[in-house]
Amino acid sequence: MRTKHNPVKFVAALGAACVFGWATASHAALLVQVTGAANVSEFEWEDPAGPNPLGLYIGPGSTGNGDGHLHENEASPGLKLAQIPFNLSSHPGGKLEVDATTTFFDVSLVLNGLTSAGDAIATVVTPITILSQPLASGATFELWSTDPPGADPAVLLLAGTLNSAAIVGIEGATTAALQSNNVSYTGGKIYDQLVLQGGTTTGQMSISLLLRNNGTVVRSGGQSGPLAPFSADASGLFNTPVIPEPASMGLLLLTAATALGRRFRRA
Repeated sequence: MRTKHNPVKFVAALGAACVFGWATASHAALLVQVTGAANVSEFEWEDPAGPNPLGLYIGPGSTGNGDGHLHENEASPGLKLAQIPFNLSSHPGGKLEVDATTTFFDVSLVLNGLTSAGDAIATVVTPITILSQPLASGATFELWSTDPPGADPAVLLLAGTLNSAAIVGIEGATTAALQSNNVSYTGGKIYDQLVLQGGTTTGQMSISLLLRNNGTVVRSGGQSGPLAPFSADASGLFNTPVIPEPASMGLLLLTAATALGRRFRRA
């Protein structure tokens, strides 16, 4: 005798497969890779002898020239964004790569509120001293596809808030890292795609700093105070814990639906 099946149960089972497929097709992911200007003489970070002793000012290497259509080695100064896991090639400066990621050349960085929160903390691990400079919470950043005013309208690619951050380096070294383990993404084309695909809008960032002009990681007061000003080349990574994969989810849904259909036909 053929059993009569309730279509509501079939829909419920398919919905469960949808949730299962979405959850299992997720992975920690790189959201964007940021590299410095093609012109190595243009520093990404530069201290203009301002009141903030950290030297955390945007240098000319972090400011685009206003033409987002220029290609690599043509756009100088400006930042390069790569490994963006979405197709954003329709926006000025966007180029779709063979691995389905998007690259932007000639990107500008806008940074506000990244200031020191007290003195640098010294940790002695013989024979080195590690300096950690806590930074005020709530600094914001924006990455634009071109620098207004320009040949094309500027497009906001990614904006966010650094809820906790620090600069860490070995005292006397010419390298350091600006890190935050709590970044909230708040806007831009990359953010829009992240939300559209059900991704997580928080993450972490790490920016490597190569100090220039004979600069080293030192405290402004010698044995005390915040880090002294510096100029630096920079490159960094922004990530997010989860970016769902709709293609994988669709495959799981198709498999689940096929299995359910076969079961019903056999009943």
